[in-house]
Amino acid sequence: MGPSTSVKCYNGYYVNGFKFHTQSYGRFKKTMNSGVCVKGSCYDDNKRDYYGMLKEVVRLKYLGSKCKLFMFKCNWYDTKLRD
Repeated sequence: MGPSTSVKCYNGYYVNGFKFHTQSYGRFKKTMNSGVCVKGSCYDDNKRDYYGMLKEVVRLKYLGSKCKLFMFKCNWYDTKLRD
């Protein structure tokens, strides 16, 4: 049946023992939990991890199912070294 056309947005999300807040929600807090790191999948001479700041958390539900998908929208940083 596919995904629903409506989504729900959150200021934060708790996953794998870590709590994340969007950058806008946490900007006036004493601690910042909006940093995201994704380990690169190709570890060879050019191994690279990806770093970003969490902008939005979106929940997508699939019709006819209890399946929910949480997506993180991030601003990613270019970590590629330039010569």
